[in-house]
Amino acid sequence: MTRLVNIDGMPGKRTAPDISDHERTRMMSNELTNWLDHRQRSIDSQRKPGTLEELAQRRATMNPRLPIGSNDPSLRFEAKEDGEYRLLVRDLYGSARRDPAEVYRLSIRNNGGARTYLWFTPAAAGCNAGGDCIVTPQITLTNGTAEWQVQAWTNNGYGAWSSPVALTVNVAAPSTPVLVSPNGTLGTAAPQLRWNASNDATLYYVRLFDSSGQRIDKWLSPSQVGCATGGVCTLNAGVTLSGGGGSWQVIAWNPSGYSPWSATMFFTVP
Repeated sequence: MTRLVNIDGMPGKRTAPDISDHERTRMMSNELTNWLDHRQRSIDSQRKPGTLEELAQRRATMNPRLPIGSNDPSLRFEAKEDGEYRLLVRDLYGSARRDPAEVYRLSIRNNGGARTYLWFTPAAAGCNAGGDCIVTPQITLTNGTAEWQVQAWTNNGYGAWSSPVALTVNVAAPSTPVLVSPNGTLGTAAPQLRWNASNDATLYYVRLFDSSGQRIDKWLSPSQVGCATGGVCTLNAGVTLSGGGGSWQVIAWNPSGYSPWSATMFFTVP
């Protein structure tokens, strides 16, 4: 019979386990069970409140070599001299903002309703080099009350809201459009339609009839007809009118209501 004697400290070609394989498997099963039980219990665990110094004291029990007097006890990192390490710093305000990433947040509220938020860069507000910021928000207010505020943002955070500025909105309905042309006998079957801009108009409705029926039926903004700042509005008919008599009219609109219809202008297509 062959017997194996393992003398501690003497080298050998093969090492003998200190316990049997089935005993080692049983011990691993217990460790795994305990670890899974711990994970289940940790679902409802919460971090204990306390100062950074108290947190460092608790962590010191896990690694007694850590110095408690560190200037940053909340972040412990033990680096070996021969190691290579990387630190990743994330921008909490998003990488899409430019540097120095200053923007203004404008809040507008009309008649106690929900707030509308708009964002402007200093360049868009004309104050990139300082001075007064001036913007024209693309929002239409209805008659009543309104208030607005501004808040400044940078990559380092945001400031307090400015004091709210209250205002009263009292915009009258648009004035009656005045037609210019076409009128009388036309020299072309595809004329331009021209009328004088109405005060405070947000939209115009244009209708035109020829001998075959209605040919133009359009809602148009002042910018679409070239009179956003006033002057004469111009619309290319975009259709070839049938010979004979015809007529056209324009009405203006804004959130306060409609203007009266323009006078009807008559024309004849030879």
